[in-house]
Amino acid sequence: MKNFYSNLTLLFLFIGLIFLACLFNKHQYFQKKEINPYLLSFLQGANSFTPIKKQYQETFSTDAEAILISSINNENKTLFKYNSEKQLPMASITKLMTAIIVIDSYNPKNNIKISNDITKTEGDPKKLISNETYSVKDLLYIMLIESNNEAAEALARKVDRTEFIKKMNQKAFLLDMRDTKYLNPTGLDLENGETNVTSAKDLEKLILHITNKYKSIPEILSNSKYTTYNQEGITRNSINTNILLSESKDFLWGKTGFTNKAKGCLVLISKPPNFSFFEKNYIINIIIGAKDRFDVARKLKTRIAKQFIW
Repeated sequence: MKNFYSNLTLLFLFIGLIFLACLFNKHQYFQKKEINPYLLSFLQGANSFTPIKKQYQETFSTDAEAILISSINNENKTLFKYNSEKQLPMASITKLMTAIIVIDSYNPKNNIKISNDITKTEGDPKKLISNETYSVKDLLYIMLIESNNEAAEALARKVDRTEFIKKMNQKAFLLDMRDTKYLNPTGLDLENGETNVTSAKDLEKLILHITNKYKSIPEILSNSKYTTYNQEGITRNSINTNILLSESKDFLWGKTGFTNKAKGCLVLISKPPNFSFFEKNYIINIIIGAKDRFDVARKLKTRIAKQFIW
């Protein structure tokens, strides 16, 4: 019996050595292949459960102004980037910061009455109605899910709009978002041509902050639709502007944006391909200035799945 246990121990030790040898050879194999410079440092520090670049190469063309794709588990790993530090208009991606300031500043149960000047806000196909009353929580849902500009303005004006925007910029400064500037809580282009600006790298910092500190924002934006009831008893059905949520369960949550100046923008959080050993593994997809942001996101999903071992 003693010899049996000794032999069993040796067997497990032998299997373990084979596993380590295979793992070492796998990393040596991929490191010898031609690798894009932005992935080199990633591979040098890779462990057995982080995405590793395959030899497979695929051309990828896009009309997007900027792209940044990151894999997140215990740390942040860049998988693909293009103009990630270029300052660009962000459109309604602005509302992510608006939501943060609302959560920091207001009681979600407090009510806000919609004023006449708010209903004159442009860009909303589904208008709010003057003198209707909503809770802060319901306006937050309406603003994020259907990207409603009137809801954003109503929330910003609850106390003082100028002070609210000041807090947005202060928060960006604290997060080291140096390419970011907020002029309004909606992301709409101003009449003088100015608009809210950011970079893909700054948006990555914002998303990491949200996932760590503001769990309610992903919870709201994971809904493909949501029903709210104002204080007058009127039902409002909000449909998420992020159509990818209805296409695949791999897409967890995100925020859309569009203006003539910014074109199509999208922040999208998705699952990694195949099986993940990390419970909190996810991918941040940031697309700015695209003709078809959703098509770009679909193509990037396919590219990342093909070009990395997960």
